[in-house]
Amino acid sequence: MYEYLDGWKRSFQWSGNASRQAFWQFMLVNLLISAILVGIDASLHGYGALEGLYSALALIPTLSVSVRRLHDIGQSGWCLLLIVIPVIGVLWLIWLLAQPGEDQGNIHINASTGGHE
Repeated sequence: MYEYLDGWKRSFQWSGNASRQAFWQFMLVNLLISAILVGIDASLHGYGALEGLYSALALIPTLSVSVRRLHDIGQSGWCLLLIVIPVIGVLWLIWLLAQPGEDQGNIHINASTGGHE
């Protein structure tokens, strides 16, 4: 849950890195919240208003953590645009995001102190 909250706190931080664990935990919690909201919308015979609102609010934190994850594997944040290529681009992006981070040259920010490790 810490990684999810950290993703929201760092919503407008486009530089730096996000570890594989931080990225996937953020995405998992995001997915679970969306699924719960879809269930609530369906039980209320809604039109997806709750989930739609949540998705709109979570867009910037999701993009930000994705860009930081790409930085962690040594890629440009612009690689996120692979998502516009049907099927192949999405699969390629998922493969990239699942890669281990680079050990050399990465500067990791210690979230508790705000300093570099």
